[in-house]
Parts: sequence; C-alpha cells; structure tokens
Amino acid sequence: MSTLAPLTSAQTTVAEETFNFGQVGTLLGGNGSGVGWLGTWDAGPNNDYALLAGPSFDPVGLRVHLNGAAVPCFRTLDTSLHPDLAEGGYYGRDGATVWLRFDAQDVTQLTSNPYFGGLSLFNDATEELFIGVPWGLQMWGLDTHGSGLYSIAGSNDNVRTTLVTRIDFANAGDRLRLWLNPVVLFPTAVADLDVTVPHFTFNRVRIDNGGSGTGANARFDIDAIRLEKPSAAIGTNYCSGNPNSTGAVAALSASGSNSVAANNLVLRSSQMPMNAFGYFLTSQQQGNIPGPGGSAGVLCLSGAIGRYVGPGQVQNTGALGAISLPVNLTQHPTPTGFVMVQAGTTWNFTCWFRDAVGGTATSNFANGLEIGFQ
Repeated sequence: MSTLAPLTSAQTTVAEETFNFGQVGTLLGGNGSGVGWLGTWDAGPNNDYALLAGPSFDPVGLRVHLNGAAVPCFRTLDTSLHPDLAEGGYYGRDGATVWLRFDAQDVTQLTSNPYFGGLSLFNDATEELFIGVPWGLQMWGLDTHGSGLYSIAGSNDNVRTTLVTRIDFANAGDRLRLWLNPVVLFPTAVADLDVTVPHFTFNRVRIDNGGSGTGANARFDIDAIRLEKPSAAIGTNYCSGNPNSTGAVAALSASGSNSVAANNLVLRSSQMPMNAFGYFLTSQQQGNIPGPGGSAGVLCLSGAIGRYVGPGQVQNTGALGAISLPVNLTQHPTPTGFVMVQAGTTWNFTCWFRDAVGGTATSNFANGLEIGFQ
C-alpha cells in the first residue's frame, strides 16, 4: 500500500510496472506488466536473479525480490508513445519534465559493508542516473555518474520507502529533485536532494543490487515503478454528489489523453474513505439519481451503465482514500459487452465505493465526469 496522499496535479502515465502478474516465485525474466514498454524484463541468460514475492508494497499485484548480486534486470521504454518527451529517440527533451517514483527496501537489513540497490536510467548501455542506495553510502540518495554521489542524511534503507524523483531536462543542465515519502504524489515542497547534472537522455530502466564480501550482498525489494509527466486535466465535472464519511464529496478526474488513437486515459477518484472497495462506472447518458439502491450518494449516470469490474479493476482505496485506473478504450464496458470508444462520442464516468455512516454500512458515489473523445 502506497504511503502517498492523493494527487495534487494531473499527470499522465508514461510507463508503469506494478508486477501484477504470475505467482510468488515467478522469475522476472521474460515477464512484465503495465504500459509504456517495448517488451518484457531481461534478467540475463540464466534468469535466476529476480523473482516475484508478496505481499506487494502497493495495492496491485506482487513485488520483485532481487535475490542475487550484480546481475541487473533491464526493461526498454517505448519512447514513441510520448514524442513531447523524446529527443533523438530517447526521453529527455529540453524543457520536458518527468516524475519517476517507486517503492524500495533493503530486506537484508544491512548496516555495514559497501552495498547498493535501487533503480537506474540508461541510455542504451550507458548508465545515466541511479536512484536508491548508491554504493557505500548506506542511505537513500543519487549517483549521477560523473557528477557526484549524494545521500540523504539520516535516511534508513532498511525501511520501505517511496522515492519520488522529478527531472527537469535542459541543455544547460538537468535538475534532479528527490523526495522520500512525500505527503503528496507530486510534491512542491523543498526536496530532500536538489542537484543539477549535465544533460542526459534515457530509454531503459534497470533494477539492481549487490554488495562486497561473501554473504554481504544487499537484497532489495522493488515495487510500484511509475514514470509520469504533467498533463492538463481531461473532461468536465457535473452533478456534484453527497459528502461521504470523510466529510468531502469524492472527486473524479482524468488525465492522459482523450484521443481514441492514443488510448492513454487514466481515471482517478479521490477524497473517499480509507480501506474501502470501489470501481468505476460509465454511460453515454448523464443522470442525477439520489440514493439508488439505498446508497447514501447520488448516481450521476443513467441509461445503459457499464462497470469496470474485470481483474484488478475493483480496487481498495487504502491509506490514500483514492483509486486510479488506466482505461482501455478498445474494451469499454456496457451491460451487453465491451465496445470500442469512437472518436466524436461523449462518455460519462463516476466511481461507486463502499462507505459507512454512523456505523451502518452503505455506499456512495463520486461526482460525474464528462469526456468528449477525439
């Protein structure tokens, strides 16, 4: 379960890997999940380095356990998906901004001997940036490969930590900011590290760990890798619902693109009760129906209502009181089956979730969101 609070700004997912596949013990090599990649994870010819473990650090799937030393696992990004970020076929265009976040922990609980563990960005075979515990520092930080090693004093890699890095690309020098367990997903507060490095670009992600001396190899667990970029919010809210047990009305938003061809839309519902189950609904007809089926909320849809209740689509709000879902516009749910969203059509969305009022179980809804597709 993530330690982060709800979004403060709209973002578009560039790539993500939640390790939502296989069973505990599944080898990482040749497998993969998420969006934004050209292929699966490459764990070397022996494929004996990384495997799935549980439970996950976030609410989705499992996590990856790195059970060897100095045999890295790579995955290549599909840089054609976001030309606004691309420079010569690599991400890192001047003026672009990306956010990279992931959860990590040294599960061997090492406190001495040189070791390292974390995630790197590569330009083909050249490592450009390492985020995690750089070699010998024994604290969270950055290895900027030629520009210096940086650590966050007092940080503890033996504790599961969410690392959030913002990269602002510019020919005059790329600015790197790193936060540990920020209270929002995309922080604006002063970063725990803030450095400028020579301009770089990247197209591959590596997860790796290791150490010095027999039995001294750090073994890190990694989860919830997400690469994102800023984006304008999509759609128009309508039909405000009733407050839920948090005292707020659940807020529905979307980011990504309303282009059918891009198929890159993410729905988010926040300001919901913690640790409650919910899922998204959709219809081409708007509504304003108080208390449907005994609910404490207002259903902002009518007509033929489709439900996102497939594998992994019914989600728990966790400590955030929020859920999000990448929507596949080629498999849009309706009561009679899946349809493909067509350019020129308008669809409406809301989120249904469980709640309790005065100790009595009930349910509620987010407000409505209208999206016109192109």
